[in-house]
Amino acid sequence: MEGTIKTEIVFIPSPGRGHLSATLEMAKLLVDRDQRLSVTVLVIKPFYDPKGTAHSYSDHISETSPRIRFIDIPQVEYSLTGSFHLPHFIESHKIHVRDEVAKIASESKLVGFVVDIFCVGMINVADEFGIPTYVFHTSGAAMLGFLFHFQGQLDYQNQDLMVFEDSNEELSIPSYLSPVSPKLLPSILIDKDINQILMNMARMLRRTR
Repeated sequence: MEGTIKTEIVFIPSPGRGHLSATLEMAKLLVDRDQRLSVTVLVIKPFYDPKGTAHSYSDHISETSPRIRFIDIPQVEYSLTGSFHLPHFIESHKIHVRDEVAKIASESKLVGFVVDIFCVGMINVADEFGIPTYVFHTSGAAMLGFLFHFQGQLDYQNQDLMVFEDSNEELSIPSYLSPVSPKLLPSILIDKDINQILMNMARMLRRTR
């Protein structure tokens, strides 16, 4: 019986066609490289696209890559609050994701989670099942280093990031070749509410493989 157990990876992409299509291309690369591997994609329908127009692309992948399957996560009631909804919206689906993962784990040898950067809240679900998590980051390595740098400044140097709002001193960021003017920093970095979300995302990212 052991030989019949499938080896499976769970992918949790960020809602919306842009991140979904990039994530699915990564899933295709993995299954094409190893015939023993299958992928289950847990699809969270975006609050701005409840009918799930991204499904047309998913249907195409299902037809061309039979070892990639899709499971729609049940929608939840969600109240849009604040200026950056996506991470909280995704986390609101955690109970349904946990239920689906339990079913998958009972049928297959589940070897890993691959989550989008906006889905890092699902790392806790993977931890419950003792499964390693890998992050699929759709931006470049420089942006990832950017997040880690400012999270480190906040957590280890106790530096309030709001001080950069009116600063003229150029910043040395390890993942950037040249110093960066604070005036070029993304406005979300000095938005107090969004900044807290980004820094929490960076902390969660450090827990992935």
